[in-house]
Amino acid sequence: MMITQVSSSITLSSSAAKRPDADSVSSSLSSQKNQALDKPVTPHSISGVPESGASESSTAASGAESVNQVQGSAAVTNESTEADLQIEAEIKALAERDREVRTHEQIHASIGGKHASSPSYSYERGPDGQQYAVEGEVRIDTSPVADDPQATLEKAEVIMRAALSVAEPSTADRQVAADARAMAAEARAEILRIESNEQGTEAAKEPDDEAVSEVEQEKAQQDEDMADALNEAQQQQNEVQTSVAEQFQAFNERLNDINMAMRRMNSVLVETGAFSKLFPEGSVIDKSV
Repeated sequence: MMITQVSSSITLSSSAAKRPDADSVSSSLSSQKNQALDKPVTPHSISGVPESGASESSTAASGAESVNQVQGSAAVTNESTEADLQIEAEIKALAERDREVRTHEQIHASIGGKHASSPSYSYERGPDGQQYAVEGEVRIDTSPVADDPQATLEKAEVIMRAALSVAEPSTADRQVAADARAMAAEARAEILRIESNEQGTEAAKEPDDEAVSEVEQEKAQQDEDMADALNEAQQQQNEVQTSVAEQFQAFNERLNDINMAMRRMNSVLVETGAFSKLFPEGSVIDKSV
């Protein structure tokens, strides 16, 4: 028995930008604190009013330190935002690929019926920890039915519909359809040969125009059967696509929940001080004084 594989093979892969960890943020804050402790103490007059030169030096140092803190905090925030956006884009791309692969293979399996295997998939783990299908295949049995050309013809027609009913047939899909078409032609020729032998001498005496009429009627019947089969295949495809769309909607809802959780986590990190604020409380008042 010859097994022909019908498959889709596109692999998406990308890497997310590295997100700053808590150690790097803590190290930056610690370095700034040590720099502040190492600064010399500004001398004051007996009345408590700082000398003019020392006051200007202190103001300049304080301004430079504030700028460094703002720049460091902004860099951490920008890097975190870019990493989150890249991760979100990667998840969306993997989800879209997963939907396309599953739809493609489920159509093959549904229309192929008993001649097709269940879909099998190759997965890629996304940055959210979920498994996404990036490749898939369905195996189709393209062997003729022994000693039964009529059954072979019907089987070939099913295989052709299974291979070509997808939105974008692959090269392998078209090759399977071509093989099935050749098998159908051989089956039709065998059917005609058997019928000719059975009719014998009586069939040979019939007028040529009557024989042609029978062939035309048979062809018309076959065309009608093929049209009915294609309509049935289209209905099956619509049912499969509806089911997949419902599954994809559920996945989008779950993805939205994940995004909301990430936003809440970022808010908690800012509130707990894991990320430096852009403008610490009291900085404007200090400059005014």
